[in-house]
Amino acid sequence: MRRVAIRVWGRARLPRRPCSGHVAVSAGEVACSTVPSDAVDAARLLLLGPGRTPADVPDRRTGTASEPEPPSDNKMTHMLHEVLKSRPNDLDALNEIAITMRKHRGRLRPKALANALHSISNCTTFQLTSPVLQLRQALIERFMTSLCRSDKTTPNDIAQAVNAMRKFAPQAVHHASSRAVNLLPQYGSRDLALTINAFATCHPDSIRPAKWRALAERASQLFVTCDPRTLALLIRAFMVSGRPFDFDGAIRACTRVVGEFDYVSMGIVLSVLHDAKMTDKIPWAAFVPRISELLPNVNPRALSNITRVVCSVAPANAPLVLSLAARAMEMEDQLNADDVSTLLQAFRQPSFELVCVLAHRANVVQDNMSASSVANVVRVLSYHPGIERNVIVQLAGRALEVLRDATAHEVALLAFAFSHHGLPLAPVFANFADRALQLRADLNAIDVSMTLLACVTAGHSDEEFVRQLLKRAAEVRDDLSANHVSAICLALTRSELPMDSFDIEAIRHRYLAVAHSMTPTQHANCLHAFVLDPWASVTCIETATKYLKAMPPGDTVSALLAVAVTPLAMQSIVDPIVHRAEQLLPTMDADQLATTLWALVSANRNRPDLFDKLLGRLVPIVTDTNHRVSGKALANMMWAGAYASLVGFDEAQGIIAWSIAALDLVSVEEKHLRGLWSRIVQEFHENEAAYPASTKRLWLTQLWLAYYWTALHFPNVFQYVNKTSLSALTSLGHATMVRSRREPELGSLQGDIVRLVRDLGGADNVQEEFECPTTGYHIDLVYTSPVSGRRVALEIDGGTHLFGDRINGATVLQSNLLRAAGWSVTRVDAATWTGIGFDKVKFVIDFLMRADATETKEHPTEAPPDTTV
Repeated sequence: MRRVAIRVWGRARLPRRPCSGHVAVSAGEVACSTVPSDAVDAARLLLLGPGRTPADVPDRRTGTASEPEPPSDNKMTHMLHEVLKSRPNDLDALNEIAITMRKHRGRLRPKALANALHSISNCTTFQLTSPVLQLRQALIERFMTSLCRSDKTTPNDIAQAVNAMRKFAPQAVHHASSRAVNLLPQYGSRDLALTINAFATCHPDSIRPAKWRALAERASQLFVTCDPRTLALLIRAFMVSGRPFDFDGAIRACTRVVGEFDYVSMGIVLSVLHDAKMTDKIPWAAFVPRISELLPNVNPRALSNITRVVCSVAPANAPLVLSLAARAMEMEDQLNADDVSTLLQAFRQPSFELVCVLAHRANVVQDNMSASSVANVVRVLSYHPGIERNVIVQLAGRALEVLRDATAHEVALLAFAFSHHGLPLAPVFANFADRALQLRADLNAIDVSMTLLACVTAGHSDEEFVRQLLKRAAEVRDDLSANHVSAICLALTRSELPMDSFDIEAIRHRYLAVAHSMTPTQHANCLHAFVLDPWASVTCIETATKYLKAMPPGDTVSALLAVAVTPLAMQSIVDPIVHRAEQLLPTMDADQLATTLWALVSANRNRPDLFDKLLGRLVPIVTDTNHRVSGKALANMMWAGAYASLVGFDEAQGIIAWSIAALDLVSVEEKHLRGLWSRIVQEFHENEAAYPASTKRLWLTQLWLAYYWTALHFPNVFQYVNKTSLSALTSLGHATMVRSRREPELGSLQGDIVRLVRDLGGADNVQEEFECPTTGYHIDLVYTSPVSGRRVALEIDGGTHLFGDRINGATVLQSNLLRAAGWSVTRVDAATWTGIGFDKVKFVIDFLMRADATETKEHPTEAPPDTTV
């Protein structure tokens, strides 16, 4: 019988000499090229038997079944990737493929090995089982001993392997860098860019400086052949690495091919040069025209990158900035969360229209916003008070959603951003504080100071929260900068918590260490906190006062706030602050002067000479209509004058009492009202006859109204005043109010309205200039319903009732006191009554029908309040 070549499992062998007329073959899949297929099938059937596979047939030499052909290297890496992606919790499958790959690692070619390392680098802690860790180590060894030296290993393979190994195999990265340097003469610009980009984020010690220099030199040689995208990759890689690089040469190369830049490479290059602080070297004369050409086709990501850089240059190219803003508004529907955040931060002085567009888009895409994006958007919107509050409230909701996964720094950013809006977001800041406490061990110096100041500023002054963050600040005290110490001290001041309940020894020590580098404002912040616990902070206070000479008026006044809370026994230690303030009086504005006066009076410092100087500067400013004086300054000045009974403030006490009533300040402390009314009654008793008749009449009517309001809300105030003088004052005030009635003018607006009400409601039911016996007010019109017997008031607001387009304080007080006396008050102003389209008849009918309605609890009282106590 002739001999045939039989291929068994991929190997050619000669069969043994036939025995007993049969062909002797080994187990395996039989394929014969020299015999007909039917003969092959017969041989297979003879060899295996019906229904059996080659793997089922034991080898005669070993007695075991043949192993199947292992999968290819590409198939193994693909299987590993799929298991990690689609079955991340199937550890059995993962371990099985890891064991298989480790067993056949010798079959892995460079690209497959790089892919496998990349997949393993993305494993979670749960997935890093023992077989997976063994496979990772085996692949690293395979890369270092074989593939890193192989001629078949491409730059892309090296780059991908380095990207995968940089976190856990610095020695392998070192081998890879050596191989990369050896291959430098063969590298093209694209290969070099990929390689450098991979090395850029590795640990600095894994690549020696000499190798970085070699990479940088090769990059410089290839500038002339680089296309824009490759140039962008090279510049970004070296910027990220932080290694020396010829940025000037790179900028020249970019200028040479600027006309070939697309919007992606333009955005990358500008962003990298911005981050490398090289924007002042960009030849904008060449770049601006190309940017303008790219704008119509730019995508959102590139637009935000380009805008960020263009707007950061001083002076900015105004036409280009306007074009970028217009393009941003055109692309509103395409912007994602990061784009909105970047654009809002980029534009230095955006139009209100642009801010509204971006704020609206922020709300649309907020579900995709990260914690840092929310913080950035909210922080920028704080500079634009015209933005609707609803926008911030919705973003606060998103902040709470991402808070549970936020890092310590992100919590600090969120708290800092929302604290600038002054909205009532107490529950939000409570959550910020809770999350900060959960991450307490991760808070660094910046996070501690920022979170503490933001939460306290927003009103979250929980004592335990403050205590825990102060403890963390003590743990990281060596990292606290001057700014951090200042922020912590400012937070302690704003918390209004007792300072002696906290341990701030570490803050004091750190202040002394960084005091030389502090600004005057920071010294003022620290000083204010230290004087809250002066006995323990003497050294710090003395140190802070040494820097007073450098303090401008604003910071000096801030330091004066410390004087106001310093105990009498410790006042001498803050004397230098008062002396410095006295020196700066000629340069202070109204707010600063008023605060100085308030601080000195609060500290019980009786300095008549200094008070005269302060008032001599204040009075001309306050009375000059060209100067704008804040309400806070006026309040501070009036309080100080009233509290200290300063000369010239005697008449002001009545005005203060009336102002409290007009503003309806029911939250004022009763003890302040007691002192105020005691002085008012005493002043009335001593100096009543000294006032001119016109001044006296106005003063008495204001005092009567202030008294009536105070009696309603603080009846106990008058227990501590002279009863006889108070009775005389209130009786005279009420009588003065009654005598102040004015006759209505014929043909006036009031006369027209009265006639219409009489026509529709009956003349006998209408009374004009009705005297309210309780308040002393004269009501423009009172209608008595013949149906219900109820009396209602109608007030016509002319020019004396309005300030600009709003009701003035005197009119608000009138409405409040009349309602308190049981009147139902309806008001109509002249502009409304005479306005086009206003239905006068309907207005009057509605007014009459309200009077005819079922009786309510409102019944006008018939007598003034009793002044006897």
